[in-house]
Amino acid sequence: MKQKNDIKNCGPRRLPIAQLNGVFYYVDERLKQFREVTNPHNYVDFDTESGRKLCNDYYSLEEEDMCSAERITNMLKKEGWIEQRAGTNYINGTIGTNLLRDGEVITIQQDFFPDEEFIEQQWPEQ
Repeated sequence: MKQKNDIKNCGPRRLPIAQLNGVFYYVDERLKQFREVTNPHNYVDFDTESGRKLCNDYYSLEEEDMCSAERITNMLKKEGWIEQRAGTNYINGTIGTNLLRDGEVITIQQDFFPDEEFIEQQWPEQ
């Protein structure tokens, strides 16, 4: 018999994206690498000096640096909600995740829009 929370282990997922030291990386926990979003062939292994620093920066996000969706997700986890295996998705300017408990599902979603400074920083005009 399947357990209720088996649903969290099914289906494909998008890797979370983190901005570290001004560069956007996919956080690939399966391969234990930060993979550059613009060129995934450029990567930093978790188990290197720079990788350990990136891990420390990524996984030690302070509460005041989290967006509202991340703070709400953390609060719900403390109340016994279980985040789906896909974790938090950061796609197309939206952060979102699903949490499960006792047959109920909560979806958390927050939209982001880049300002001109961010756009210029990421894609400078040539």
